[in-house]
Amino acid sequence: MKGRAGCVPQRLNASHIVMMRKINLLKLTNINLLKKITENIYEAAGIPVGIIDVDGTIIIETGWQDICTKFHRKHPDTCKNCFISDQYIKQHLKKGTYTEYKCLNNMWDIAMPIIVAREHLATVFLGQFFYEDEVIDIEVFRSQALKYGFDEKEYLDALSKVPRFSRKKVEHIMEYYSGLVMTLTESALRKLKYREKKIELQKNKKYLNQIINSVSDAIFIHDIYGNINDVNETATSMFGYSRNELLNMNLDKLFILDSDYSQFMEMLVHKARMKNPLIQEFNVKNKSNDELWV
Repeated sequence: MKGRAGCVPQRLNASHIVMMRKINLLKLTNINLLKKITENIYEAAGIPVGIIDVDGTIIIETGWQDICTKFHRKHPDTCKNCFISDQYIKQHLKKGTYTEYKCLNNMWDIAMPIIVAREHLATVFLGQFFYEDEVIDIEVFRSQALKYGFDEKEYLDALSKVPRFSRKKVEHIMEYYSGLVMTLTESALRKLKYREKKIELQKNKKYLNQIINSVSDAIFIHDIYGNINDVNETATSMFGYSRNELLNMNLDKLFILDSDYSQFMEMLVHKARMKNPLIQEFNVKNKSNDELWV
């Protein structure tokens, strides 16, 4: 796998992308679990996996090759080749399919986009590799070692370790990648919808608080057992308790007579079932035990 994040041109370019993005795969995915899955797949089947954020951040780097991490990503010119190759792949990505490309460092790379809510979040890469039925021109890589100042023996040794796949196996690998992308997309989309719903609920709660705190009547929000969940500012001033004190109380502490509280709860439940408001006055008390009619 190429060391994309090591290329300075790409990192500079990506800084403009980050500012414009709305969602991030890192925040929508269990990365530790995903990393464990890819490591197991690599150990079992030798399938390398790279997942790279659109801003160049490396999310997963399982099974990356020494020829890339120790050579191509280390040299500015070969790293620039990686960047140019990435740009080509990025321009040719299509949802639901993959793009195959022989990079400028003369090895194969295949990529598939991860798209959530119509936004390209990251890319899954298979690379670098050779096809079993192609002839590897050793002289090309020997000349690259000479051109870029690589130690020829170490460079060619790293080359010998680059995996070779049959075209049929690549098809199977990409079928696996397709399932992986679909799983990631569905998981990220669920989490995104949950996050959006949570934000919407927070906005609604803020709007509701503005409304209930603007009225002059005491408002208590509680469950069917009388446990107080929320109050407005009028309630705190009228009953003399702090907000925190009321939130740790049950409504029964405010009633003078237990019978009144029991009657109140029975009527409240009945009215709720009938979807009718409860209009009834009861004798209650504040923190100083002063009687109030509400």
